[in-house]
Amino acid sequence: MSRRPNFGRTRAKEDLRTMAKPQTSMPAERAHFVPIDPKDLPGDAVIFGRTPSMREIRATVERALQSDLPVLIQGESGTGKEVIAKFLHVRSRRRDMPFLKLNCAAIPAGLLEGELFGYEKRGFGDNETKRGIVETAEEGTIFLDEVGELDWATQLKLLRLLQNGRFVCAGGTEERSAHVRVICATNCDLQVAVQKHALRPDLLACLRTINLHLSPLRERKEDIPEICEYLLSKLAKEFGKETPRLSPAALNLLKQWNWPGNLRELETGSRGSSFLVLKKCWAMNWCVSCHRPDRQPAENTVWVI
Repeated sequence: MSRRPNFGRTRAKEDLRTMAKPQTSMPAERAHFVPIDPKDLPGDAVIFGRTPSMREIRATVERALQSDLPVLIQGESGTGKEVIAKFLHVRSRRRDMPFLKLNCAAIPAGLLEGELFGYEKRGFGDNETKRGIVETAEEGTIFLDEVGELDWATQLKLLRLLQNGRFVCAGGTEERSAHVRVICATNCDLQVAVQKHALRPDLLACLRTINLHLSPLRERKEDIPEICEYLLSKLAKEFGKETPRLSPAALNLLKQWNWPGNLRELETGSRGSSFLVLKKCWAMNWCVSCHRPDRQPAENTVWVI
């Protein structure tokens, strides 16, 4: 005698599997999102300084805060492009929503589309959906660093997102909407990328609706005192020390260096330098090593702060 199949038990098992593995889950980035604290950013005097070119950047940023238009930040490596992007976010109406960064140069081309727009996998009733940062940052800001590294197909999807706020995830067929601000950055000449057919000209035109070109540190040396004061104050708080001051001789020496690594080189040099405690005063020898990296300062060479 044959046994009748127990369809009820089979359906119950399928229901349990569905409950144990939801088709779409809340991304970890959104679930553990913490808004950017404006106190974690440098002050305006450090970010923008006093040079005419950076004051012009400051005025453009103020106008950019009044809209949600795309922003393209250009500049050499280490000039503070991500800091400007965060400044735009925390001063905008989106300040309480996510700010998510994607380094386009650090992700293989085949995975960029999925990281940005998410993906869908379908097969034999077992569907899997992963949200990209566009959906995860809903009502917030996405920051695409090294945007010139996007592959051609992802460029087309980004263009469509910028034009009408809609996209289709990788492997999907359903068109979705997104409400995010897009800020991009690059240290390359994107016009050259267009000439080499590595970047869509219509995408470049859309990206630089608001264009910010940051000055290298060698062109804003008058801002070095304020920048150093901020960095030393930050380090003093971290090390539990009293905030020191650089001597005029040390500042003059810092201004003589061209800083090819820009603000990042200055910050890395201050953090990696050796600090000496002399009668409750700080002294440091990285001023000399920055100016002459090929020569270590003598033991008695001390620039009192």
